Amino acid sequence: MPMLFGVLFAILLMPLVSFCRHKLRFPKILAIAFAILFSLFLVSALVYFISLQVGAIAEDWTNIKLNLLKNYLHLQQWIKEEFNISFPDQNRYVEKLTMDSIQDGKSLLGNTLTSFTGTLLGCILVPFYAFLILVYQNLFITFLYRLMPSVKPDKILGILLQIKTAVHSFLLGTLMEMGIISVFTCVGLLAMGVKYAVLLGIITGLLNLIPYIGILVATGLTLFSTLTVTAHASTVVGVLILNAVLHLIDANVLVPLVVSSKVKMNAFISLTLIVIGNHLAGIAGMFLAIPMAGILKIIFDEVEFMKPWGYLFGNVFPNSPIAEIEPVPVEPEIFISKGKRNIARALSWLAVFIQKNK
Repeated sequence: MPMLFGVLFAILLMPLVSFCRHKLRFPKILAIAFAILFSLFLVSALVYFISLQVGAIAEDWTNIKLNLLKNYLHLQQWIKEEFNISFPDQNRYVEKLTMDSIQDGKSLLGNTLTSFTGTLLGCILVPFYAFLILVYQNLFITFLYRLMPSVKPDKILGILLQIKTAVHSFLLGTLMEMGIISVFTCVGLLAMGVKYAVLLGIITGLLNLIPYIGILVATGLTLFSTLTVTAHASTVVGVLILNAVLHLIDANVLVPLVVSSKVKMNAFISLTLIVIGNHLAGIAGMFLAIPMAGILKIIFDEVEFMKPWGYLFGNVFPNSPIAEIEPVPVEPEIFISKGKRNIARALSWLAVFIQKNK
């Protein structure tokens, strides 16, 4: 996975590297190093800003605990009135769940530490892979030329340029989508007076990178954060409406215009590949599924015997099963030869019939 993310990272940085080399006259190695260090600076600044916001939450932890306790007591009262379950019975059930969670938490903690270590190592490897891919990109292209000597170099280069353009546009579109969702969420939460609106907006934008389930997780997190500050029903309903509207705008406006227009695939293939990516590599696989599928579609469209697969990946709606099938051209000589054979066969039958009736 770090290598695949390194490939995407390298493609995203190619315009900046080209600008440094041709406009600023940087040597190749210096231009690549500057592009990677600059991007790491931006990521570090974002992480630092988020840490400041989290620190503000930690300072307000006492009030958060009081609000959580207040909401918990309200929930207990509602359960007692609606389901006639006494407070002692509810407390015993909560204690049982707590003990089970502690037992499960011990194994979960070990798995989390292992996963965190692997994720941290992968994040460290990504910029190194990107650096090496940018340094040796001519080597890789020459390798493809030698690997497929029967294919014209112009055709290979054209496919690579299509892949670069599609992936770069997709990544930029995804970043634009993340920024728009973050800004809209921040503005909406600030208008409703929700605390930590900026942090929640950024987290919503980041989680929106995870297809389909990201917005649901962001909605749950925003609701939980809202309940730690206030229990007003109007605010909770407002948060739900805001996230629902943002999801509709994202799914029907931003994704078709900003993201899906760059990698033209139908929803069935997209969802299938996201599920496969999640099964193979978790959240990282879900994010990688769409750009990797876009690369495959470009290759399928350019290779003759794979064009049906490219058609299957495409976002087309034929009116009937045979409407999109092109008729196979038939040379006139075929009909002429068939006609000659039929005439000869008819003449032979006629000769046999005459012989028999003599």
